[in-house]
Amino acid sequence: MKNYKIDYNKLNEGLLKMTGIDFVHCEMAERRSGNGAGDIAFTKSFQARLAARALKEDYGIIQGLPLYQYNNLCWHVSNFLQLGPEAMKVTEESQTTKQEALDSFTDK
Repeated sequence: MKNYKIDYNKLNEGLLKMTGIDFVHCEMAERRSGNGAGDIAFTKSFQARLAARALKEDYGIIQGLPLYQYNNLCWHVSNFLQLGPEAMKVTEESQTTKQEALDSFTDK
């Protein structure tokens, strides 16, 4: 999964289109998988599941990302959930820079 590129613009658009029903579906899937966290929104696996749904990507693909990409993706979703869509304008620029740095590192 080394060369998977996360499209953060697509992610943001997808997150903005999601509803409470999407949240509940992801929560139910997490609970079925054994996630018993009190506040599920703070777990990486739930954030990854939301990201997969927003990106219209298979959850297994998201789980298979390199650790740094996976964590960064979850961080992005967490910021969206906690700070709202306005915060994403600020983080989009940093995501582009981080992705460029990651690309230059993994291309070697």
